[in-house]
Amino acid sequence: MAVTAKRPSQARPRSPAKPRSPGRPRRPAKPLDPRDALLAAATQLFAARGFTGVSVRDIAAAAKVNHGLVHRHFGSKEALLRAVMQRQADQLAAAAGESIALGDPNQTLTARLFAATQARAAYWRILARWLLDGRDPRELQLDFPTLRRLIDNRASQRQESREAAAVDIVTLVAAAMGFLIFEPFLRAASDLDRQSAEKLRQAFVQRLAEMADR
Repeated sequence: MAVTAKRPSQARPRSPAKPRSPGRPRRPAKPLDPRDALLAAATQLFAARGFTGVSVRDIAAAAKVNHGLVHRHFGSKEALLRAVMQRQADQLAAAAGESIALGDPNQTLTARLFAATQARAAYWRILARWLLDGRDPRELQLDFPTLRRLIDNRASQRQESREAAAVDIVTLVAAAMGFLIFEPFLRAASDLDRQSAEKLRQAFVQRLAEMADR
């Protein structure tokens, strides 16, 4: 009997992967760590309502976590507020430290710090509300690294006493913070609201840098 030879088997070619449909939903983003979620929620709520206007349950609800996690991660609402402010202060100090380390001229340093502070509106809004309530800023922050770095840098640049450098920096910071907090009032009261907000801010930063150079 004749035996018919079998053909060698051939692998079936794989069909190319189907491209993702434009309407196909992507995987949901990974949820925030509960501690980070609480910090983010607390930052927004404290800035909008102040410390006394926010409860632990409000923060937990906004962070979409159980309210018991506030006490587990921070111990109290007061400790959570300090953590919020410390994180904001550390970020501002990092921006100042980087600019100082690069040897940026005063105009660049002033512009970078103003932009960094403006971007962290929650920081100065919480601080303003706290001070208007007659509270001690040392209850919010154990350290003030941004001002410390700026004062040390000024004293070193000008070869002047730290006290004299502190007065100079406080004057500049007061002008910047005052502008950020009272900008709508200042624009309306001076008829500068006819200018674009961006143009006015650029002019203000330029004048602030000129003050820093004196």
